[in-house]
Amino acid sequence: MEVPAKHKKVNIDVFKKIPHKYEGGVITIELKSWNEFHNIAEKFNDYNGYLWRGQDKEQSQILSRIDRNTSDESSKQDELNKTLKKFKLSLKKHRDISNLKEDDIWAIGEHYGLITPLLNWTESPYIALYFAFYEKKADDKDPAIVYALTKSTGLLKRGKKRYLEITFEKNVFDNPQNRRLLSQKGKFTKSLNRKGIESIATTFWKTGQKKLAYGDEVIFAKILIPSDSKNSCLKSLKSMNITYETLFPDYAEDVIKAKKVRE
Repeated sequence: MEVPAKHKKVNIDVFKKIPHKYEGGVITIELKSWNEFHNIAEKFNDYNGYLWRGQDKEQSQILSRIDRNTSDESSKQDELNKTLKKFKLSLKKHRDISNLKEDDIWAIGEHYGLITPLLNWTESPYIALYFAFYEKKADDKDPAIVYALTKSTGLLKRGKKRYLEITFEKNVFDNPQNRRLLSQKGKFTKSLNRKGIESIATTFWKTGQKKLAYGDEVIFAKILIPSDSKNSCLKSLKSMNITYETLFPDYAEDVIKAKKVRE
């Protein structure tokens, strides 16, 4: 399996001077301060084939909300079918959706809180860092976490076994259709076997090892950041113009309008 140049992966040697754990294509790095994140992001800088995701704490399984909430496959599909039908009817009242595929509809819904089969990612490590902290509670001592996943895992869909799809290599949305998705540089993954992302990444690494294709390369990264970094981190991200207002421009406009009405 030949990997396209745009999906070139980081070799573990890049992190030899940084304390870490590495096993089966997965690297775990625990930072002492959020400022160390710059160095980590820089290591990935020459490799644009990664997706990023931020969470307020580490989870044992990184799954879409439908996979987290529904264990039975038939129940899952029934719920998805009903939800998609209702959401399509709602969208048609506001826009032309004739050019959108099913996953396009799910992408819009995912960014507005709908339970979907998709999992949110971004192309920006710093936007992921924002999402790792912005809802983190002051008394939550668990480290925030940023994940990085190589887009190469999407190549598994070309083989006999299908594990994961990475949607929207090219954005199909115009600004009115989903300003939020564009502002957040959003991408999505869809698990095809109800397995968590880390499990899929390890399986992908093992597949590559059998073909002597990957060696000690980073398929999936887990970057843990101390919880007490929240305030200083969000302040610095604001200087990069990464704020709630820039990532949720639709909500920001509503807030501005509300303020004008009160005035």
